[in-house]
Amino acid sequence: MNRIYTLCLSFALAVIILFSGGVAFASKLPELGTYVSEDNNFTIEIIDTDSRIGQITGVYRTTYSPVGSFTKSGNIGSFSWVTNQEKGRCCDTAPFSIGFTVIERPSGWPYAIRDTWAGAYQENNSLLMGGVRSYVNDEAVVEVSSLGTLTFSK
Repeated sequence: MNRIYTLCLSFALAVIILFSGGVAFASKLPELGTYVSEDNNFTIEIIDTDSRIGQITGVYRTTYSPVGSFTKSGNIGSFSWVTNQEKGRCCDTAPFSIGFTVIERPSGWPYAIRDTWAGAYQENNSLLMGGVRSYVNDEAVVEVSSLGTLTFSK
């Protein structure tokens, strides 16, 4: 009786996950590795992903900003599956939504730089994204600029 109950509960949980859009497996996408922007000014290294919550852990590097280059690591991005009608499934298939946000704010808080990238993970395992940067410093200088629409490739 206990075995039947456990089996039914497991099946019910799988059905709930399937129809709620949840992911019940370790995904192969996005692929781990280093993605470099076509202008070579930005690098995103994906170290780990959690397909259950769409979280990306990694390292973001930029070669320029109002204060020079900087690097940030940690939970730097997220991704969201979409149903792929052609492939007949909702998860672990490209294209899907992907984005990254990092904030550089050193101790003492003399400035804050926020780089945000939003776009899509493509079928060829590249990232097509548009970026924006905000910069605010302790002298009330405010800059908001586009980082462009760029392809990041491995």
